[in-house]
Amino acid sequence: MFVKKIKFVTVCLFFPFVLFRQVFEIYDALSDPSVNVMNDVIRGAVNLCSGCYIVVGIFGYIAFCGTTEVGGMEQSSIFVAFY
Repeated sequence: MFVKKIKFVTVCLFFPFVLFRQVFEIYDALSDPSVNVMNDVIRGAVNLCSGCYIVVGIFGYIAFCGTTEVGGMEQSSIFVAFY
């Protein structure tokens, strides 16, 4: 349990310090750099990633929505199967 928490904390602390440099490169690439424009760019990127996750989730649910067998018991929902 403790090892899982250490891994999670390490990842959460590692990525911000490594990936923040890309924000400055995006800011420099803008034709009219300002905080408002940068907020729009970040908002668009987050919305794009969220949309991709939603679409993949929907298609995954459609692909695996039939009954599944877990431990010899038949489950009627994919959500119950992975609970």
